[in-house]
Amino acid sequence: MNAIRVKIALSLVVLFGLGAATGVVAARKLAPQPAAAPATLPVEERWSKTRFEEYRSRLNLTPAQVAAIAPHFREFGQEMRQVRDELRGRYVAALRNLNERVSSELTLEQRQEMRELLQERWHRRDNAPRNP
Repeated sequence: MNAIRVKIALSLVVLFGLGAATGVVAARKLAPQPAAAPATLPVEERWSKTRFEEYRSRLNLTPAQVAAIAPHFREFGQEMRQVRDELRGRYVAALRNLNERVSSELTLEQRQEMRELLQERWHRRDNAPRNP
């Protein structure tokens, strides 16, 4: 008789655990999903927005001042994006130039190895997590 009580109690505990697990899974699957997050802003625009909010709160800007200053921060964010794009182009060109100069000093086998090295590097870069 005592063994039956233990089996019943154990069965109830297992049944409760399965019910709780099912409830958790169902809640996650059936819960309303948040609206799709807006596209992540470029780092320059996020920086600009953060500084703007800091200025707004720390300097106690009036609504008129907020309206007058906001376009300056937007323009700054856009200018920084252009600077980054220009710099990226210059960086890629300089890196390409470096690799061409190094390659000219290598043997045929070393050039092949360098190509593989660069391909591996690009593959790692393409698969690396982004920090926009």
